[in-house]
Amino acid sequence: MSWSPGEEMLSESSEEEPEELESLSDPNAVDKFIFCQRQLLSLFTVCPECCGETKGHIMHPEGTFIKVKQACGTCGYERYWQNQEKVHRNMPACNLLFSSAIHFSGCMATQTIRMLKLFGLQCISPSTFFRHQRYYTIPTIVQAWRNEQRGIIRELKETGGGLILSGDCRSDSPGHCAKYGSYSLIEDRINKVLDVQLVQSSEVPSSS
Repeated sequence: MSWSPGEEMLSESSEEEPEELESLSDPNAVDKFIFCQRQLLSLFTVCPECCGETKGHIMHPEGTFIKVKQACGTCGYERYWQNQEKVHRNMPACNLLFSSAIHFSGCMATQTIRMLKLFGLQCISPSTFFRHQRYYTIPTIVQAWRNEQRGIIRELKETGGGLILSGDCRSDSPGHCAKYGSYSLIEDRINKVLDVQLVQSSEVPSSS
């Protein structure tokens, strides 16, 4: 699944309004750690109630998310533990943060996920990344840019004196012919990008 310029950005359900991510804390503000399965399950070998021997079982792993069930056959004690909270539409928070980190850093998703699989680390699939990209990270980037653009326009209105604009178009790069190119418009006095438009390479006369 991919997104192309000019395509309307839809929510996962066209019949519902987008919901705010609900969380008691900011999952991005806490540290994350890598641990091995054996060491994790060793924390669930003793029953907190009767101190009898128990075993923990990992239930329904979902990308970076795991849920551990601990049950005691002696006293009947039972509890569940999960390694992260869930947010929008019952989605594991770190799954979305993982997709965001890949996208915002400019890394190649398939290569990053393949490397982590070789390492043995449980993570999301490429299809999950592209779904997050379509419904969450791209709309977030677009919204952040629109907010920035409104601030620049407000600044120019307060400055007065008209506009001094310069533009540049990049439709491909050496050794690669892209379908889309970007045209940037810069206000020279404040040295900030005022607008960016994506165009098809075929619309640019000098493109190959």
